[in-house]
Amino acid sequence: HEEFARLLAANPKNAALSAPEVPSRQEQPEETAEPIVGEVIEEPSPFVAQVMADAERLSAEDEPYHREPISYEAPYLDNLPTAQREKFAANISAIQKLKEIEQRVANGGSPAFEDEQKILAQYTGWGGLSDAFDPNKSAWSNEYSQLKAALSESEYEAARSSTLTAFYTPATVIHPIYRALERFGVKGGKILEPSMGTGAFLAHGHFGSSDAKFYGVELDSITGRISKQLYQKANIQVTGYENALLPDNYFDCVIGNVPFGNFQVNDPQYNRLHFPIHDYFFAKSIDKLRTGGIMAFITSSGTLDKKDDRARKYIAERCDLIGAVRLPNNAFKAAAGTEVVSDILFLQKRDRAAVERADWVDLGETPKGYSINQYFAQHPEMVLGEITTESTQYGKQETTVKPIEGADLAQQLKEAVSYIHATITEPEISDDELEVQEEPIPADPSVKNFSFTNVDGQIYYRENSFMNKVELPAVTAERVLGMIALRETTRKLLDCQLHDGSDAEVQLLQNELKQQYTAFKAQYGLINSTANKRAFRQ
Repeated sequence: HEEFARLLAANPKNAALSAPEVPSRQEQPEETAEPIVGEVIEEPSPFVAQVMADAERLSAEDEPYHREPISYEAPYLDNLPTAQREKFAANISAIQKLKEIEQRVANGGSPAFEDEQKILAQYTGWGGLSDAFDPNKSAWSNEYSQLKAALSESEYEAARSSTLTAFYTPATVIHPIYRALERFGVKGGKILEPSMGTGAFLAHGHFGSSDAKFYGVELDSITGRISKQLYQKANIQVTGYENALLPDNYFDCVIGNVPFGNFQVNDPQYNRLHFPIHDYFFAKSIDKLRTGGIMAFITSSGTLDKKDDRARKYIAERCDLIGAVRLPNNAFKAAAGTEVVSDILFLQKRDRAAVERADWVDLGETPKGYSINQYFAQHPEMVLGEITTESTQYGKQETTVKPIEGADLAQQLKEAVSYIHATITEPEISDDELEVQEEPIPADPSVKNFSFTNVDGQIYYRENSFMNKVELPAVTAERVLGMIALRETTRKLLDCQLHDGSDAEVQLLQNELKQQYTAFKAQYGLINSTANKRAFRQ
């Protein structure tokens, strides 16, 4: 608690949380009016009673509004704007709606309703809209003014920096990936999308099983906050992948479209690899995936085709390549406004490091002499177009995949993934975990390892990938649950302040923490009291 107090005090916005001492109820006995002899007590009319009750209810400090969370399900085919100005207008509408919802939530109201989610789902990011961020582009001056009015300074800078990288993944590419995963046996379980954007994969993840639990990570504040409103049942962290609190060897499936760039992410655990961001996402995601789990990533063709084989060697030592599909260069044209060659990779995590060098680590050649990954040289049917070369803007010849005229990409993908076969294995439980009397439950990644948490009013203690129920006397359990609630609200407040949460969000959490602390202290005393310390020793 001393560390929480120090962190809270470091932000002057939290000064209001230094609440005055609240005397206990025993120190303030309720006063009752003595009746006057001979006085006639008249009962109020039903109308007056109703008015008084309504006034009392309205003047009371109501608990924040709660309802069952809802998650957005996208239509089977995309219905998103593609023209630049249409995309811009949809983005602005979504941002305005997001801030309206956040203000309502800060006042104790509900998160996004279904009709509001439809507006939020039209947000496609700022990829290809760099003109709107240029004050010297007179044709876009109106849009530039709208951006400056709608976004805070930090939100604006983040949006401007994403114009070359923020592109959504079309449904025609997502659906075949899910159908393949379902054939592999991935019909639920714990699914992670580590660079989720507005969650295209979550929106189309309609598994037949209802036990799918989605987790997501998104760096951009606006995009991540929209995702939280869209997928209210999912566990979403708005932060960089390097800062996300996610357990290793935990997820049944990791899925998504990894970011591309020739720069490194500062993650102490992986800095020694010197991988660019797209290869870093593979390395970290392998550690998050459990043994036997399956990864389905969309990535640049450079992952498989570049001469530097270090990343492929690293991946192949830890995963088997189930299969891969090379997309034609127009697969993302509607979303990105440019022609790029991308691959879909399906990988399965091994239970031990591979000894032999996998064929796909190396490059091969096509019959026409084009340099290409050995996998595609051996499986030309997995290339959905004609391999050829084209001149870049710098006059250099670059290998590309031209689409086959008249071909239906959805049908091509459906056929290609039908050639890929795998079976996801069941997760293993260690001997130590089997000795626990009450069956453990899978660990919640938001719960720090070796700490207590509240699961449906019961106390659990997390140890690695599982959480075990802790039996305590009733009164002691109430103390511990109270302190867990204080800890969680404090963490939410600190996380909100550290990641540029809105003033409304911060204020809501400050009020919640103040109310929780006042109630706890009135019933159980100061957090550092002997009785409260003793509760955790039991």
